[in-house]
Amino acid sequence: MSREIDINHACISCNFCATWSRGEPDDNVRSITISRNERSDILPTSITATDPVNQLRTNAQVLWYLLQPENDRYVCTQGTGGQPYSATEFLEFLVQEPKEVRVLLDVGAQMLEMTNQQLVQHWLSLRKDVAAGVFFDDMDNLSVLTQDGVVEPFHSSSFSQLLNQCVVYLDDAHTRGTDLKLPLNFRAMVTLGPKVTKDRLVQGCMRMRKLGHGQSVVFCAPPEVDRRIREIENIRSSRRVKVNDVLSWAMFNTCADIEGHIPHWVEQGVNFHARQAANATFEAANSAVELLKNAWLQPAARSLTEMYGLSVKSSVSSDSVNDIPAMRERLRTLGITALRDAHMEEEQEREVSHEVEQELQLERPPRVSPAIHFLDEEVRRFVRQGIIAKNSDVFLPLMTPLRSQTDTLSPPNPWSTHLLATRDFMTTTKKARETFKMTDYLRPVNWIVSRELNNKGGMVLVVMSPFEVSTLLEDIRKSKYVRLHMYAPRTTQAMKPFDDLTFYCVPPLSPSGRTALASLSLDMRSQLNIWAGQLYLDEYETYLYLCLLLGVSSSETAGYSSVQGDRFVPRTGRIGEMEDVCLFDESPLTLLKMLFGLRRKGMSYQQTHVGKILHARLLSREDFEE
Repeated sequence: MSREIDINHACISCNFCATWSRGEPDDNVRSITISRNERSDILPTSITATDPVNQLRTNAQVLWYLLQPENDRYVCTQGTGGQPYSATEFLEFLVQEPKEVRVLLDVGAQMLEMTNQQLVQHWLSLRKDVAAGVFFDDMDNLSVLTQDGVVEPFHSSSFSQLLNQCVVYLDDAHTRGTDLKLPLNFRAMVTLGPKVTKDRLVQGCMRMRKLGHGQSVVFCAPPEVDRRIREIENIRSSRRVKVNDVLSWAMFNTCADIEGHIPHWVEQGVNFHARQAANATFEAANSAVELLKNAWLQPAARSLTEMYGLSVKSSVSSDSVNDIPAMRERLRTLGITALRDAHMEEEQEREVSHEVEQELQLERPPRVSPAIHFLDEEVRRFVRQGIIAKNSDVFLPLMTPLRSQTDTLSPPNPWSTHLLATRDFMTTTKKARETFKMTDYLRPVNWIVSRELNNKGGMVLVVMSPFEVSTLLEDIRKSKYVRLHMYAPRTTQAMKPFDDLTFYCVPPLSPSGRTALASLSLDMRSQLNIWAGQLYLDEYETYLYLCLLLGVSSSETAGYSSVQGDRFVPRTGRIGEMEDVCLFDESPLTLLKMLFGLRRKGMSYQQTHVGKILHARLLSREDFEE
């Protein structure tokens, strides 16, 4: 005699699709009673799904409730820049709804940035008129959080009988199976997420037990889901999404979900029938055990050739399915004409729990009009005669944008006076703001013209634009006063250092020229590299000197009496060489982070030598070994 099993709260695909043996003739199970029959088509063919007579109308009745006018509100929760709302922004939006929302049903698992308690706590901070919030804690216990911050079990709380004074939050895992007697006038906000099926959506909405009889819901979706709904339902951006569009989208997801389970259902069904046939043959003819072994045992692994070779075949052929009439008829009913290999899905990584996925999007600077290149006569005279006029407005200190930040740099003018740049190099836009402040339009440093100071010793370095270098190249070749150097900041550790300025020179370097470059102070080289955005240093000694120059402690055992959180050493805490070398009275690191951020244009640099210095991390000699 057959018997029925009620699996109203069981996962059909897990309990039956993978266990065909429960439907074998020796078992008494012939039919199952279900109240949600979305996946009845992927039950084993020997099992029949039956609906209780008193629940035959349930599916249609729930849809009828949802299609009522009071539920026909849909909102796309899209913030600035097309990004979805954060949890806090979402709650701020929720409390501003025209009709009061007291219940949040997170069917789409969108509230991932906070714990359940944190979310309810923030919600209560926005609703001072509400006495408490109901939620499930980390141990899956139904709890109550009061405005005073007290957390107590729901069943022993007085608010279990005063839900009209509460807000309720149910996370994705608890939008099924939770039964609360909510007041008749409560309104719930239901979140939608990718791949939400009709069953999940309806189960979540029906936490409002009086839906259609006073209680109502409003649907909200992030931009990703909104685009998908409009794509599937062919809805223009100017048209409002209605509740029937949401239900149609959920049904589409349900069909896709069932179709995704078909390969496994087919494979398990074919294997089951193969085992049945082997058992029958073995019992009838007393065959060798090898027959059972071949039918029951399956390889635990496959070779790369079997998985990815040119002759890869599905683990289940169409002929083997056609030999089983019940399965063939089921596939025909479902409209399945081609079978995928179920093993392909086994290689995919399955995400068990929902997580917040953040993707960094680089924000480009606004479009501006570029400056027009112009060659000043003073620059030509400098190349031909080696003369720079005093107080010239054509030759600007290279660090001018950094010098102007008097509110963040102390002293405001600590940089070398022998590092200059032409006005054409400094000007990249028509408004020319980059000549006196740091902007997104800083020109990279590639061409440097040097001039030896014979009477005073030392050297002046002038950074020029590619336009000026191209125009004056012949004059530079003939000049007896200046020399052109190719330069590039070292942005990878494998890159050759260019800061010795000997890589390529016009005219070529003479012995005296090499001597002059060798005398170029480490101070000037370090400042040039800072402005250009160099990320890697050539040796450990250069690192130590740069730390002295910036006033940063390079060791835990340096002996400084006072070190700030960013490792900057105030003037009162310095000892030894740092007292003479350091350029700053106050930390320049915040300003330098801004400079390097503009140079890197959104790319990370924290793991580089300079990145570690600016973020208060120490370097060792091992960091400079290749």
